[in-house]
Amino acid sequence: MGIIWRRTARLRRRQVHRKRRAVVRRWDQILGRMVERLEQARQAEGLSQRRFAARLGVPAPTYHRMVATGRPNVEAIYGAALAFGINPRWVLDGSGSQKIRVGEWYEPDQPKEGATP
Repeated sequence: MGIIWRRTARLRRRQVHRKRRAVVRRWDQILGRMVERLEQARQAEGLSQRRFAARLGVPAPTYHRMVATGRPNVEAIYGAALAFGINPRWVLDGSGSQKIRVGEWYEPDQPKEGATP
């Protein structure tokens, strides 16, 4: 009875670790795509990484690390929205247009200013 219990417990641990690795892999892919979209926006503006980081309000080493590791920085995403008019939703999930006009950005569950319900 003890041997069977130990084997099944070991199998369950392996299954859990396998699922965790799959989730982490998927999350890394999503984050990597976000960084790729920020890099697309930088290249569209024709700026170096250092100048792009300065306009975002993020230190250049932080931006370089973000690009190298594929881990986006929240300040960089919102800095891009404010400095260049880049749609944060586009950076996050690729939906919508890349550019937005100033004042066009609003929370999706809230009506725009001046809109009638």
